[in-house]
Amino acid sequence: MHRCIGAWTLLLALCMAPAALAAGVNGDLGDYTHDVWTTRDGLPHNTINDMAQSGEGYLWLATWEGLVRYNGNEFRLYDRRSQPSLRDSAIAALYAGRNGGLWFADSRGNLGRWQSGDRLRYWGRAEGLPGTVIDGVFEDAQGQVWITLNGTGLGRLQPASGRFDLLRPAEQGSGFVGIRPAQGEDGRLWIGTLRGLMYVDGNRLLPAPATFKLPLGLAWPYRAPDGRIWVVAGNTLYRMHGDELRAWRTLPRAGRITALLQDGYGTLWLGTENRGVLRVGEDGVEQVGRGMGLPEGRVAVLFEDHEHSLWAGVNGGLYRLREALFGTIGVQAGLGNDFVRTLAEDGQGRVWIGGSSGLDAVEPDGRIHHVVLQPANANRGEVSVLALLALDGELWAGTYGDGLYRLRDGHTLARYDHDDGLLNNHVRSLARARDGGLWIGTRQGVGLLRDGVVQPLQAPGLPRTLVHALLETERGELWIAALSGLYRYADGVAERIPLGDGDDDGRRVLALYHDAARDALWISSDRGLYRLRGGTLAHVGLEQGLPVDAVFQMVVDGHGSAWLGSNRGVLRMDYAQLDAVADGRAERVGVDLYGNRDGMANAQGNGGSGTSTLLAGDGAVWFATAGGAAVVQPERMCRFRELPPPTVVVEGLLADGRPLSFVEPGEVRVPAGTRRLAISYAALTYLSPQGVRYRSRLDGFDRDWVPRGSHRTVEFTSLPPGDYTFRVEAANGEGAQTGEGAVLHLRIEPYWWQRASVRVAAALALALLAFGLYRRRLAQYRRDTTRLERLVDERTGDLKRQAEQLAEADREKQGLLDRLGAQARLLERQAHQDALTGLPNRRAFEERAAAEIARMQAGAALSLAVLDIDRFKRINDERSHATGDAVLRRFAQVAGEACRPGDFIARHGGEEFVLLLPGLPLPAALALCERLRAAVQDSDLAEVAQGLPVTVSIGVVEGAGGAGLDALMQAADAALYRAKNGGRNRVESAGRLA
Repeated sequence: MHRCIGAWTLLLALCMAPAALAAGVNGDLGDYTHDVWTTRDGLPHNTINDMAQSGEGYLWLATWEGLVRYNGNEFRLYDRRSQPSLRDSAIAALYAGRNGGLWFADSRGNLGRWQSGDRLRYWGRAEGLPGTVIDGVFEDAQGQVWITLNGTGLGRLQPASGRFDLLRPAEQGSGFVGIRPAQGEDGRLWIGTLRGLMYVDGNRLLPAPATFKLPLGLAWPYRAPDGRIWVVAGNTLYRMHGDELRAWRTLPRAGRITALLQDGYGTLWLGTENRGVLRVGEDGVEQVGRGMGLPEGRVAVLFEDHEHSLWAGVNGGLYRLREALFGTIGVQAGLGNDFVRTLAEDGQGRVWIGGSSGLDAVEPDGRIHHVVLQPANANRGEVSVLALLALDGELWAGTYGDGLYRLRDGHTLARYDHDDGLLNNHVRSLARARDGGLWIGTRQGVGLLRDGVVQPLQAPGLPRTLVHALLETERGELWIAALSGLYRYADGVAERIPLGDGDDDGRRVLALYHDAARDALWISSDRGLYRLRGGTLAHVGLEQGLPVDAVFQMVVDGHGSAWLGSNRGVLRMDYAQLDAVADGRAERVGVDLYGNRDGMANAQGNGGSGTSTLLAGDGAVWFATAGGAAVVQPERMCRFRELPPPTVVVEGLLADGRPLSFVEPGEVRVPAGTRRLAISYAALTYLSPQGVRYRSRLDGFDRDWVPRGSHRTVEFTSLPPGDYTFRVEAANGEGAQTGEGAVLHLRIEPYWWQRASVRVAAALALALLAFGLYRRRLAQYRRDTTRLERLVDERTGDLKRQAEQLAEADREKQGLLDRLGAQARLLERQAHQDALTGLPNRRAFEERAAAEIARMQAGAALSLAVLDIDRFKRINDERSHATGDAVLRRFAQVAGEACRPGDFIARHGGEEFVLLLPGLPLPAALALCERLRAAVQDSDLAEVAQGLPVTVSIGVVEGAGGAGLDALMQAADAALYRAKNGGRNRVESAGRLA
């Protein structure tokens, strides 16, 4: 799939095109981005004959190589070789009918209806159809299906009864070629033909009234979403008004019009033979062509999906045009270079853009012009601009190696370099001084320009390294963001502000933002955000919800959103929530991460040079990126954030690798003895399928919803017989509202001997057998009693004496055995049990591991985890070894409670534990370890450790094949160290080791 180069680039291309006269009511085409799919992306053929969207939300494509279903992530092909198979692979027409069905027609005259659950029914020559090529399909309000039969006439099918009628035009005879049936609100069915517009009257096919005054030749109808009938004849568009047809617009440059669409905003879009796609408004026409990524060739179909994206089926592939949140100004829009480093806005509303190829200005009307800066050395080429500041009608530009430029209206007034007092000609940051001067950050420290004279800032403790940002507050404090950290300078005294703990206080500070209303300084660094307020420093980083470590400059817009650039895209947060997290009133901040799919040409932001995030006077937020200047209007956020949550469908069900047929939400019977049940699903959204997050629950197995992230398959192993209900829901990103979920009822069939009736019958038979044996034994007992009574009297004396002797001997023997047994159990326990925690020790683990690995090598699933209590040495050092021992005992209890009954946890040594998970593949093992990690984090271990937080890091590996214990331990141990290095209190996977 190929994506756009940026919405601003498209806007500029439209402004330069002769056909670009006006914008439609749904915004500038510059607010759109596009995507293209071809055979390289999974399509079986690049020619798209028709499109439709079925009731559940699937997009269907008609191609010459089969029927294609698209779920936003992948294409699934149905052809003569698929299951179910088609009668013919060349699909010519589609129509989304009533009740969620899909009608399709092939080149051999077969009409098919597809329904959910891959249920397929055909009508063809054997069912009474003529067998000629079908050019168009339509289902009317009464449920009748109309098909245009090439060279034959118009067919009418009653699906319920199977009755088929053929309507032939009297005038056209065998030359009839009908296309695109459409039904008006009055119920009249209109048909397009090569010889003019026709309509159905009872069982007759008649030409359109002469009062329509249509030209001879091709004419065809289109019904808009508002019910209005449009007619295309030649290069003229007509609209139906009651019984009248009125010409609406003639488009002499459009050429042959091949498709028509009225979108949800009421705007008309036209597909053409060789002029691409046209958007027609009341004031003019805009062209979507090669400049906007549209493949060359005939546009066969235009389609608007449920999310209001525009799709075009072209001879060269599948094309989508959709509104984007971000626009991008880059080289194709007129910039000197795509690599943008810094931004500034002057008092006239011009936005200045500095980058590796100099300086550009974007005028308020969108025009862009390049400003030439003369380098210090004529042989050096373009000046690279690192920092910009608009100040009192002038523009200051810091550069890479050429010093500092002072400009007015794009003309250079002066240039300052090392000879004029600059510490270094590498100027990366600029800031207004409270007394009217200019603070200058260089590669070797800070200088101050006042009255045309540059003076280096001299004071003990000031940085002599690269200065990324400068900010002077109203109190006269100068804050310096440097490669070596954060510095404060006031009243001639400089001090370094540590941002970390102990030896790890060296953070690279990249940008500063001052909230004067809250008297808070926000510090962007390579380890997240810091807030300094009232002398108290707070940190918001990965652990608090940021998706990246390094963040660039922050601004807060008028809607209360905080925006930051980063190397992985643009971050947006609710500023009040961010402040609450810094206060400790909330644990995590919700973050929206925007990138290429949101219209940015390049998601990689640039930071650490001047102003990299700019809040413009019109409310727009600008970002310096490696692919131009990205722009977003926060006020447009509401429309994008109000998109409904996606609907989820279950796509497949595999029982031990064998597919099972199903229809939602009906019941699926799973064969007895199924060991592995895999369920695949998809959220039918096409705007941002990569950002969809799923959760599932199997009623009867899961106690609560299980987060699945972006995974679209879930597996269950060895489910006991019984009834279950599988539910899956999806949301457009983390923390967003979930939409309508999919529901599937499952019945795991029992073996015959597991059925309740068999068990009841067996229990009754056993009871009868036991009763019979009891009666027989009772009779025998009575006979023996009489005989034994005589013997008892005779031998009572001897037996009593012998019994007493035996009893005494037995007591002595039993006493000895008890003592020996106690000693043996004690020795066994000491050999296999950890004395402190009561858990099995390393020896017990190795014996159990050998048995489990043998079973794994025979085919059973096995995962192994290595657990290490974070910062345990700190507990021993700062509290006591007795406290450390108490933490170990409590940890063993919490971990044991989080495991399954069949799991085996042992103390491996010190604060390290090992966990065997028989029968669990890697995804389930990761989920169990994540629950264990959360249980430790949420337990009372911090109370045991007297205030110190106690968390655990876990490395997990799945074994397979011939993997041995040493290899598994090494892999899990490596994953554990990644968890430690990644911030601790997390679970890391080592994958599957064979």
